[in-house]
Amino acid sequence: MRSVAMALQAIVLERPVFVREQSDGLYRVITYLTFKVLEEVVLATASSVVFSLLVYYLVRLQGSFFPVWIVFLVTQLVGVGELSQLFG
Repeated sequence: MRSVAMALQAIVLERPVFVREQSDGLYRVITYLTFKVLEEVVLATASSVVFSLLVYYLVRLQGSFFPVWIVFLVTQLVGVGELSQLFG
């Protein structure tokens, strides 16, 4: 499960490459940040499905799987939203 701290670490490690490519005029800051947030949303969705499936079946929860998944996905996306606000 990815966290906001891991995403921040990735951005910090990619900074030298970003600065070089941005100074060469390859893309703007907003393009980079949009892709990073989109990347985190995709990763959060995938990891939330896997984690929620494991919890749902191992704990033998009753009822629909969908609410369990939505709660966990929203929890992860709040972290992604905080990341985008930090750099936005």
